[in-house]
Amino acid sequence: RRHLTAVVATTVFALTVAGLIAFYTVRVAAERDRAQLEAAKAARMTEFMVGLLNASDPYADRARPGEPTVRELLDAGAARVERELAGRPELQAEIMTVIGRVYQRLNLRDKAQPMPERALARAREADGPSSVRVAQSLNDLGVMIREVDYDKSEVLLKESLEMRRRLLGNEDAKVAVTLVELARTLRD
Repeated sequence: RRHLTAVVATTVFALTVAGLIAFYTVRVAAERDRAQLEAAKAARMTEFMVGLLNASDPYADRARPGEPTVRELLDAGAARVERELAGRPELQAEIMTVIGRVYQRLNLRDKAQPMPERALARAREADGPSSVRVAQSLNDLGVMIREVDYDKSEVLLKESLEMRRRLLGNEDAKVAVTLVELARTLRD
């Protein structure tokens, strides 16, 4: 009885320390797992890009002589992304987005438009209906189709804006980008 208070205090202290250790161990393990996933993603992305860029090797066995054009590299990348990154929809979404933007900037609209559509499908497959990646894909697709379908562009950009505001907050730069793109669509 004399030492009851000391025993209770020591027990509470020991349980608190054990709880804190367990809590931080779980957090560190989760961060480690996330880092390992990102490292694997980066390695796979690097492997894909190296393979794509090896196509520009003048000593490689190529069907067409000479240096490949940017369009040939894009076409090869678009064809390879489906098969070489099968099972990695998050990587497919990112690469399809980039390829679509480059096609658009090269004014190859027929090649450009399917890429953000496919990227959006892959982003939803990877992340579900709402994520930063899905919002980016919605934004990209809305911008891409603005010249051919204003109404659909407006719907996509509004969905992207709502998602970005909810996920990132009103002060995020990506929210501002979508607001600008929506304003451009509504102005036209």
